[in-house]
Amino acid sequence: MADDAEKHAAQAAPEKAEHLEQGGLHVVPIQQEAVEDAYQIQLSWRSWLVVFITCFAIMAQVFVVVAAGSVIAFIIRDLGDAPIAGWIIQGPLLIQSVLSPIVGRLSDVLDRKYLAAIPPLIAFVGAVVSATATSMPVLIGGGILIGTTLATIAIVQAIPSEILPLKFRALANGFAFMGGAIGGFN
Repeated sequence: MADDAEKHAAQAAPEKAEHLEQGGLHVVPIQQEAVEDAYQIQLSWRSWLVVFITCFAIMAQVFVVVAAGSVIAFIIRDLGDAPIAGWIIQGPLLIQSVLSPIVGRLSDVLDRKYLAAIPPLIAFVGAVVSATATSMPVLIGGGILIGTTLATIAIVQAIPSEILPLKFRALANGFAFMGGAIGGFN
């Protein structure tokens, strides 16, 4: 009975090389195993659009962290309250450090697309609050809302790895690096 199954398998796939038997185990060369059940993944323009959107998100997240430091003197001049001005920079980073482990664990349990989409909406509210701030505490509060999206940087970085095949992941990581590097210029 087992011989019939082996003959049928050999007839069904004559292009495959024979498996070597050693001590009852089937040993397959790695080159053969790599191409046995391979199929071409068709990437559309939407896949690359998602990759470039994640690069833009990484750029924006890095820019949020870097930009306030270069204009802090002008913010203090306009809003006053210099003793608490350090919280403009530290507020979002504090929220990122608090939420990153929580968001990371939730991304393993829940759907990642919600965790990558909802915090930027909260950050948008924080950006509006920060843009219309008339006092330093309001600006710091807006920055804390913006900090919610900083906790999602690991999730956003992982999105291209989930939609691209292995041979394109290095390219996507390079694009993400360039997005972060461009976000660091100010």
